[in-house]
Amino acid sequence: MTGGGSGPGCALRSLIVGASQGIGAAAARHFASQGARLVTGARNVRALEALRDELRGQGHEVDVIRIDVSDRATIDAVAQRA
Repeated sequence: MTGGGSGPGCALRSLIVGASQGIGAAAARHFASQGARLVTGARNVRALEALRDELRGQGHEVDVIRIDVSDRATIDAVAQRA
């Protein structure tokens, strides 16, 4: 399946900011379970890497970026990469 659908094989790519803990990490796990390819972002890169390793171990595609939403240059850099 391609486009904005969900489930295994979908082409949905999701950026989840604040994915290092709590609701953000739960959202990342949920989107991954639905087949989304993830870009996870937060200031705590170590926690993001642990989540990435967990999800990759389950066969999911996950990238990690350091992002601080209070820093405009960081947000611009993420937008350029997207």
